[in-house]
Amino acid sequence: MIHDLYIHEAALVDQICLNLSDNLSELFNLRTKRWPHPYMHDECFTLGLFSDLTENISSDRAFILIPIALDIVLKQKDNNLLLISLSLLVELARASKTTELPLALIETKNDLEEKIMSLSDNDELQMYWNSLKEWYRLTVNVPLLKN
Repeated sequence: MIHDLYIHEAALVDQICLNLSDNLSELFNLRTKRWPHPYMHDECFTLGLFSDLTENISSDRAFILIPIALDIVLKQKDNNLLLISLSLLVELARASKTTELPLALIETKNDLEEKIMSLSDNDELQMYWNSLKEWYRLTVNVPLLKN
């Protein structure tokens, strides 16, 4: 049973990387049900929950998936799932290898920031938010302009 789950997840990662599926939400749900943390730790290693995806995806594909990841972040009601989804968003931003702002981020930045700031006492969440802002060279005082 567990083996079948891993095979399904691996196949889903391959499909997402190869542009055969956009079902990032399914992968997120499968992974977070099994391991509800952004990182997996063992005695000998530490891996990001989505490292297999972000290490094998093309930069163009990662950029295309950012709006889907943003949607996953904005839908979260649970603080821990919000943290994990934000970590996925940051990993995809880095995997895109560009600091070009995706239109979806421009359009949802205020909602995203409001959601995160409402939990400002969560240091780890703030760390991921700051990492995303640093990646895109955003500052708190510089609003994004919509065209």
